[in-house]
Amino acid sequence: MKNITVLYSGASLRQRQRETILNPPKGISYRTQIPLGYMKKDYKLSNVSPSSFSKLPLKMVRTFRVPKIRYLPKKDLKGVDLVHTPGQMLLNNIPYVVEIDNPACLAYYNLDTLYNPISGSLIRKMLRSKNCRGIICISEAAKKSMVNTFKDGRVNEKLHVVYPYVELNKCKRKDSDKVRLLFISTNFYLKGGREVYIAFKNLKKKYKNIELHIVTKRTSMDEKMVWLLQKTPGIILTEAKFDKLQLYRDFYSNADIFVLPTYQDSFGLVYLEALASGLPIISTDMFALPEMVENGKNGYLLKSPISYFNEDFTPNKKVWGKVNLISQEKTFHEVVRGLSDKISLLLEDQNLRVAMGRHSLGLVKKCRFSERCRKESLAETYLSI
Repeated sequence: MKNITVLYSGASLRQRQRETILNPPKGISYRTQIPLGYMKKDYKLSNVSPSSFSKLPLKMVRTFRVPKIRYLPKKDLKGVDLVHTPGQMLLNNIPYVVEIDNPACLAYYNLDTLYNPISGSLIRKMLRSKNCRGIICISEAAKKSMVNTFKDGRVNEKLHVVYPYVELNKCKRKDSDKVRLLFISTNFYLKGGREVYIAFKNLKKKYKNIELHIVTKRTSMDEKMVWLLQKTPGIILTEAKFDKLQLYRDFYSNADIFVLPTYQDSFGLVYLEALASGLPIISTDMFALPEMVENGKNGYLLKSPISYFNEDFTPNKKVWGKVNLISQEKTFHEVVRGLSDKISLLLEDQNLRVAMGRHSLGLVKKCRFSERCRKESLAETYLSI
């Protein structure tokens, strides 16, 4: 196998991307534009709009419908064979692969940019160019979305599904006489926090031995909700300010069930962390979630009340950009009922919780999210272009 040097571009890479860099396939040497230690933590990156290569304010970027295109400094490309970009297309005359979670990431998650005849044609042209050697889709859902969004044979030929890799949680699980539910998200309402709270409050009347740990940003909630969470017995509210090791040690290892019924997601690192911690997961059937949560095997999937993506996995123009406001203003009682039913099943059957947790671990140890699978898929993608 030949050795190649890959520049992983970007100044603020997600934890899952950093773990790829720190755990490269054989024959691959990674570089970054800035040291990993200088990059912001995941919880600080959440809900921060990306900057434009043109340095224009995001409002102007949207006005001018600028796709996510960059020109990298020549000094960063010295000795580089290939560039791996997080959702960015490059103007440089160098081979690159672009990693996507869904097609909208190529347009700053702005559908006006993605579907505009001019900017959309530019994105298609960039993807078809000889320099764009591959498109890494981090899920099968992402690949289907690319196929159905662009409907372009040359683009389809470049699509490769490479799942993210996540380290196993090796922290010792702490025993408790409580059954502990865990909710982690920096956006409380968008990820179904209100519905989790209501379901827990109802379940608490019957099951006295349950706790709910919520790790979130208080600024993502109104003052009344913060007050309700703080006054409800059995709920522990913690500000989201932890890196993955702290989350593994202090939260995932203290949990029995992971609950996050998201209304807007194309992927999610927290689901991988829950898998790697051997937890059963209750979520929605949003986009790539069925690839992480096999309904009835390692958790349960509820029907999402908001179709953030269409049935063909393309972004839904009708609700795109509106989900955050919808989730703040509306309580989804069907989700509350679904949560209550599925949590009850797991509360009443410890053996079921254990079996589902083992299945979660299996997806990380032996299946699609394993270290071996990630390395083999990445190496195959890099070395085939």
